[in-house]
Amino acid sequence: MSGLTEGNPVDWPLRELFDGSRDGVFVSDPRGFYTYVNPAGAALLGYGRDELLGRSVVEVIHADEIPRVEAWRTSQPANPRRGDWRLKRRDDSWIDVEISAHVLADGRWFGMVRDVSERRESEERLKLLAREVDHRANNLLAVVQGAISLSTAETPAALKEVLLGRVSALARAHQLLAGGRWTGADLRRLVEEELRAFASAGDARVSIEGEAFALSPATAQGVAMAMHELATNAVKHGALSTLEGRVAVSWTQVTDISPAVITWREMGGPRVREPARRGLGMSVLERALWGAAGGRTQLIWAPDGLVCELWLGRPPVTMQ
Repeated sequence: MSGLTEGNPVDWPLRELFDGSRDGVFVSDPRGFYTYVNPAGAALLGYGRDELLGRSVVEVIHADEIPRVEAWRTSQPANPRRGDWRLKRRDDSWIDVEISAHVLADGRWFGMVRDVSERRESEERLKLLAREVDHRANNLLAVVQGAISLSTAETPAALKEVLLGRVSALARAHQLLAGGRWTGADLRRLVEEELRAFASAGDARVSIEGEAFALSPATAQGVAMAMHELATNAVKHGALSTLEGRVAVSWTQVTDISPAVITWREMGGPRVREPARRGLGMSVLERALWGAAGGRTQLIWAPDGLVCELWLGRPPVTMQ
């Protein structure tokens, strides 16, 4: 750094080079006071260049980092000295930077500073995503195990059909969640996907009504299972087993009791009577919103058609 001569913080042509750098460039005297700051460095900290001249380096360093500053000043490791630091901006916000510093022969410090906030945020997002994927994978396996343990049928072929149906319902919910980066799933799309296998697009026997509503991952899995069980029952025994039958799915938000209540209402199908015994499908339906979803299910065996209310126990999430 022969261009950094005594009594002149930065000589030409180095000054011209540093002034045009996109990285921050700082020079401080042996006591730790700034004698030169380039435009990028001043902008990085939110100051004008003249405002930083004469200030102590300690003024813009996080308190936790001061021992490291002292260690750098008193130790004699080989140049350059590199490290990640937190610097304080003029508005009192903090910024993560990577510093490469050189100690000059006369004891002054020359440092280049690069903003790594976006990189740090990206790394944290990746770590969070990895933990979330691990958590969701374990949760999904638990849900699948529960669905299998509650599944039974008279023949192996029938059991296979039941299991494939329930696992497929979870898979459709998983695809929607993956598309939303596991922040949530749109309720309308989820209902449409679960009913697609039982009613063709535009089928007048099925209506869906409700405002946009985002489900948390755990709730989305539960709703998917519930919709699948209701649709399967409707096709086999309920309103969708006849040409005249209809199914209406709607939801309303009830903030003082539950974030939302989804209502499944069957009409025009065979007369309904409450079954004498609880079937396994009913057990799956009633348990769909338990546990992580934190909700509950209410069945109303109205003579003119089954009504099922799904009370969601978690607040809605913000879709990104």
